[in-house]
Amino acid sequence: MTIDSECIHGLTPDTCSICKHGLSRPEPLTVLFQFRAKYDGKNCGECNLPIYAGQFIVKLSDESYRHSRCRP
Repeated sequence: MTIDSECIHGLTPDTCSICKHGLSRPEPLTVLFQFRAKYDGKNCGECNLPIYAGQFIVKLSDESYRHSRCRP
């Protein structure tokens, strides 16, 4: 390929991140810790139901919170 040609993604090869670095799988989610919620919070990232004070929840490696029963 020359510098003026396009890659399979329609970009020049030197600007295409996929061609330069390849695809990588996302890191699997891991539970950082489990605790009882002190306050009502946002909706669970898995079931989309509200998180209420007193429920056991987990914080995941992507900084999201879920009910402990909704673990990945």
